[in-house]
Amino acid sequence: MKPGRQDREPATWTATRAGPPRCGVPGPPLTRFVSSHGGRVSMKRLMKFGAVAATMLFSAGAAHAWLLQGNVRCADWSPVIGATVRVVSTDPNMPFNVTAVTDSTGRYTIHLLEQPACYHETLEGVNGGNGGYLEPVAAYYDFCTKDATTIERNWAIICPPPPPPPPGKEGKCWMTGGGQVQIRTGLHSYGGNVNPGCSPTAGEGGNWNHIAHDLNLHFQGRAIQVVRCGNVEGIPAGSTSPKTPYNFIEFTGTGRLVGINGNKASYPKVYFFGRVEDRAEPGSKGQRAVDAKDRYFLQVYSNPANPAGSTLLLVDQDGNPNTVDPVAVLNGNLQIHVTGCAKPRNASGSQSGDLDLSASSNVAEGRAWLGAVTPNPVATHAIFNFALPRATGVTLHVYDIGGRLASDVADDVMSAGSHSVDWDLRDDAGIKVSPGIYFVRLTVEGQTLSRTISVR
Repeated sequence: MKPGRQDREPATWTATRAGPPRCGVPGPPLTRFVSSHGGRVSMKRLMKFGAVAATMLFSAGAAHAWLLQGNVRCADWSPVIGATVRVVSTDPNMPFNVTAVTDSTGRYTIHLLEQPACYHETLEGVNGGNGGYLEPVAAYYDFCTKDATTIERNWAIICPPPPPPPPGKEGKCWMTGGGQVQIRTGLHSYGGNVNPGCSPTAGEGGNWNHIAHDLNLHFQGRAIQVVRCGNVEGIPAGSTSPKTPYNFIEFTGTGRLVGINGNKASYPKVYFFGRVEDRAEPGSKGQRAVDAKDRYFLQVYSNPANPAGSTLLLVDQDGNPNTVDPVAVLNGNLQIHVTGCAKPRNASGSQSGDLDLSASSNVAEGRAWLGAVTPNPVATHAIFNFALPRATGVTLHVYDIGGRLASDVADDVMSAGSHSVDWDLRDDAGIKVSPGIYFVRLTVEGQTLSRTISVR
């Protein structure tokens, strides 16, 4: 630095024009800048300085961060929980390999690099079911970060059916009974039937009534479906009167809730979930063991997307709508039945024997197989043999020669492999069918197979 240079005032710049302006007409464009120290610089050079300064200012600001998020769902919009989403950078100079696991709503979130980059996204922990991926059909996403700070990538897959229940733990049943419970909201009375005769179509699945005496409310369940039948952990399996392999039933459906005795409440359509436990005999009065008393749970709500937040009526031990805690029965009796329900002899998926050549060929090609009915003609019991290429939903129906449904023999999820189902020649009402020709129809994933049977 030259002597005395540090004593000079900082330079200021003044723009000069190529010529004077004319009246009413803008003057010529600025062509140079003149320093207070006498120096000049061109407009081109000044713009270059400005660009450099702007770049430095942008770089000194906050870093640009990108967020990747989305949902993983089945074709029926139900969430896929616990699926792993993996995102990998496709630029070898920008290493990035991160995974995220979907939560209870099927949603995931991944924070990407703070610099623009390109990525490859895949889904792990699921196989896409029988039909693979619906979105994206290629089973992966390739994308780059540029402008938007939030990137949404959703997945939709054809989910495989749930596995069949363990043998002897869950299956089909129906329920009858009634009684009373006493909880913090007062006295409650209830009764009716669920899935009568093990027929989901009889009376729209049954009828259930519940009166909350102190709340002046009357609930009527009018369309009912069984969720599952099984056994309560910690107590002996099954029930004794009548003798069945199960001691609890869970059911759901729709109905209405109205006020009584001056209560003006009116909900023409509500949703509900119930659970009944047939633990022992007697189920209430006379039963000294607390754990042996029958139990009952009911939750009535107005919004199926938010049952806990829209609960209108709740029968539960602790009053928490997020948990199922059945209450011990005060008076009454609840009974679980299996009469009329299908009894698959091999529903657990264990092999009943080697598949014959035709069955093996069909299963290897991914198709179901229905064997000949034995014996045929039949007088007392018929055996239906079939094989499945994978775990899936199965319906096995018997129709009379006029095309009318004679018996819903099986309607359940079964495992891959060979199966044998016994039919006692009774219809859904429990009455033995008349002699004649009948048709057996097996339906699996849109595939329908038929056989003929002669009843003597």
